[in-house]
Amino acid sequence: MVFGVNPGSMKSHQRFSEKNNFPFSLLVDDGGEVGQAYGARTLQKIAPLRTVVGIDKRGVVVYYQRGMPSTDEILAGMAGAGA
Repeated sequence: MVFGVNPGSMKSHQRFSEKNNFPFSLLVDDGGEVGQAYGARTLQKIAPLRTVVGIDKRGVVVYYQRGMPSTDEILAGMAGAGA
């Protein structure tokens, strides 16, 4: 299951998701607590740092990459997750 998490508003998430035809949900990180927990915030905690985190079915982080890794990189990093 895939989710996007961002501190933006629900309305901005809906527009962004529709514009990009995302086949997954975007979740609102009100207060930035999720981003903080995963180290995906700037030092000043002003803006999120684009970070991809893969979590397996057991809740274990199996992939972590800042920036915009390619789909192939993400899939390779997630290979075997959730066993």
